[in-house]
Amino acid sequence: IRAEVESFDSFQGTQLIHSVDGGCGAGFSSLLLHKLSDEYPKTMRVSHVCGSDLSGRRTASYGAHNLMLTAYNRVLAVDQLVRHCDLNTMLNNGLLLRYTAQAQAQATTTTTTTPTTYAEMNCMASLVLSGITSPLRFVHEPQICDNLHKMNAFFSVFPRLHFLNVSHAPFILHQQKDAPKCDDHDILHMNGGWCGNDVSNVKLEDGKLFCTATFYRTCYEKAMHGVHAFMEAQNRKMSDDFVAWIPHNVATGFVFDGAFHAYKAHATLMSTTLMNCTAQKASFQRLSAAFARAYKRRAFVFHYVSNGMEYDEFEEADQNIRDLITEYQDK
Repeated sequence: IRAEVESFDSFQGTQLIHSVDGGCGAGFSSLLLHKLSDEYPKTMRVSHVCGSDLSGRRTASYGAHNLMLTAYNRVLAVDQLVRHCDLNTMLNNGLLLRYTAQAQAQATTTTTTTPTTYAEMNCMASLVLSGITSPLRFVHEPQICDNLHKMNAFFSVFPRLHFLNVSHAPFILHQQKDAPKCDDHDILHMNGGWCGNDVSNVKLEDGKLFCTATFYRTCYEKAMHGVHAFMEAQNRKMSDDFVAWIPHNVATGFVFDGAFHAYKAHATLMSTTLMNCTAQKASFQRLSAAFARAYKRRAFVFHYVSNGMEYDEFEEADQNIRDLITEYQDK
């Protein structure tokens, strides 16, 4: 990383894609964020986080010990995200799996179902992430989120409340040639209400929106027609869902993406929405409850203590999550 940074004329920041459940880079990514914060304190650090749902449900292949270790790993990782990240987007593995299965069902003409593969789920995750980063990579005209500093200034209403929910439409598997083509009007309605194709497992009706930004990717000029009018109508319709004390807290941008031709057989428009919402507290409440159930009995903690960690580190991380929940509730 240091060698790459030294080759840049203007280093803006870093983006990190990782898991917080453990076993897939949660510990290493936390260490990397800490090192980046120390070495490049004035640059942006944006994290795109994938994780499972800590609802307590488990399958035969995902036992109680894995569920408890996931709670520990996630609390320790989120503690580092609060301290060392400027923006975080949250993706839920369970919802990505659901949307992948739905895309498979739409693309097949047979009644038999095939198991969802990791390659197909990765395709869905990359589809969402490419939509999030599209205004950074393809600048058609000056926008409110066309660089990391502008994005941080728009979304980070408070320094610690920087966890963003994500919505995307449509979900397609571009390698399946027989998938039906999505109509632009349907795409607008799927993602225009900021609560349709959610991939963060957060119910927006449980809180208030600080701000939202929707990015439309296309390679056709005519796809822009009607979008502004639709978004203005949606803004008026959903004005009560936003906090009243932030003016101009809804942004819309168009990205003319040359790589979009890979999807033109399925859609002429793609939409990705980022939202900063107080309803995010619900995911942290589930996390804190799962952690408390396990840590109350110190279950499986010896795995961490025997490798040099202290009990105080667990308690400090848990307190940081509880403080974060309180901050969301106060707003």
